[in-house]
Amino acid sequence: MLCFIPDGRVLIDYASGITQHHKLQYGKQVDIELLVREISDVMQFYTRFGGVRPFAVSLIIGGIDKDGEPKLFSLDPSGIFYRYKAVVMGEGEDKITPIF
Repeated sequence: MLCFIPDGRVLIDYASGITQHHKLQYGKQVDIELLVREISDVMQFYTRFGGVRPFAVSLIIGGIDKDGEPKLFSLDPSGIFYRYKAVVMGEGEDKITPIF
């Protein structure tokens, strides 16, 4: 599995900008699911057009929503995301995932 660390940094910087903008504009923390949707939109955008390459990174994003409920999401390079109670990613995930 090929992974580009700079792609991850770009997406994390983008997520940081979203959270800062939301805090300044609305005066409260961004909902974790909204943040994941915004990031997945960007990841999916880069799969649609020629001349740009998709992000070569998968992400696991976790957070606490406004009700105090923990949420965990997995995003793949195509921009698809899923919510999990527990998730693994990377080498050997096929061996570990059935345990959950």
